[in-house]
Amino acid sequence: MPSIRPHRFLFALGLSFTLLASPSLSQAAKAKKKKAKSEEVAEKESAASKSKPRKIVVAPLAGNRVAPIRRHLVQSVESGEGIEIVEPEEVKSKAAALSVDPNTPEGKVKISKELGISAWVRAKVKKEGKVWVAELSVLNGATGEALGQWSVQAASKEALSKELEEGFWANLGNAVEQSSPPHETSEAVAEAESTEEAPPQERAAVEQAKDDEALPMQKDDAADESKPRPRAFTLSIEGGIFVRRLVFEGQAFPQLTNYRLDPVPIVTAEMQWFPFAHFTRGAGAHFGIDLRGDTSFGLHTNDGINSVEFPTRAWGFFAGGRLRLPIRRHELFAVTGYGIQRFDIRNTGGVQQSVYPSVDYRYLRMEVGGRFYLVGGLSWRFRGAWLYGLSSGDISDAPFLADAKVGAVEGNTGLGYEFGRGVFELRASFFIRHYSFSLDSQPVNPFASDVAVDRYLGGYGGFAIHLPPR
Repeated sequence: MPSIRPHRFLFALGLSFTLLASPSLSQAAKAKKKKAKSEEVAEKESAASKSKPRKIVVAPLAGNRVAPIRRHLVQSVESGEGIEIVEPEEVKSKAAALSVDPNTPEGKVKISKELGISAWVRAKVKKEGKVWVAELSVLNGATGEALGQWSVQAASKEALSKELEEGFWANLGNAVEQSSPPHETSEAVAEAESTEEAPPQERAAVEQAKDDEALPMQKDDAADESKPRPRAFTLSIEGGIFVRRLVFEGQAFPQLTNYRLDPVPIVTAEMQWFPFAHFTRGAGAHFGIDLRGDTSFGLHTNDGINSVEFPTRAWGFFAGGRLRLPIRRHELFAVTGYGIQRFDIRNTGGVQQSVYPSVDYRYLRMEVGGRFYLVGGLSWRFRGAWLYGLSSGDISDAPFLADAKVGAVEGNTGLGYEFGRGVFELRASFFIRHYSFSLDSQPVNPFASDVAVDRYLGGYGGFAIHLPPR
């Protein structure tokens, strides 16, 4: 019987074990690689989701005259850091396109996937006896399931609105933080694996295709249809009073008499129109036209010497372009254009000449300002302008300030309160306009006059109309 040498036996045994173990080792390596790739994709998706705003839907409220309550709730939700509100109209449109019911968990998940929605805020408002009750819940965009609930009671609708506005984040903030939009991790991992296993040439082609696809997506994101349409038109009409002081300074014109106008009525009207805001939410929606006008009535000027009254008329007009920069609900803006401001003291048929000059200011206006919402529909408006004087009328001719140059500054501030979905606004405003005359410099420093100043101060109140509704 032949003998088996030990070293040959060991060699054969080792070779057999290697052949048997090779598939298992290969599968283990692939499984480990797949797990690492899955974790890498998940980390990338997590980082991407953190860098994007968290989109939230505040569902419409059922009930009679509960729109103000929802408006306060939306303002509270929107006040959170990194929050973007998706309007119900966008949800309704997307649901129709997908043929799904947004009231079901399955419909919410599909809509959330398309719009990138993280959470849905649902509220029921009802009156039980003399008490108003609101029941709120936060639903996860990824699953459609509830993450948190909160019930609040108040003695009136106004008190309930205040409770919702002040207490939402304290009671449902954790639920919102836990929410997330639907992810496609498994598909991303499969795509990453197929790309990893492809030859180098095919892998490069796939990466280039991804880069090409990203460009139009960036443009689509810039015109995100989930954002509310910006305001396209604003018209305001206000009435009030103003005073005027014309003071001649220094010894250059000692023969001239200062002028004082006591409070008289004034009516102002302003219109801002953004034509492209009717069609787009992009950058073009924020370039607009700015028109303004004001007039006074019942004015007479007494020269104070001969007790002669002269008919007097004051009016102004401005036309220019307006650029706005929206910051969530707030807004900054810049305006430039051409304006006229006149104060005419008419002579009485050439028989008697007034000792006071008429003015006819023509100027180029450069203005910046803003509008910030304080609480609810209450907002603060402000603007400041520098007026580059082109001419000033009779006051710059003999026997008055011959050859004098003029410059001016203007300030305006006020409060407004919006209601009716932001369509209507009550306003109260205050303004000051300060003209300075100089014989030396052009352009004139409006804060360093050497011959005369012409100052107007006034206050007025009225209403404004904004379209479209919010």
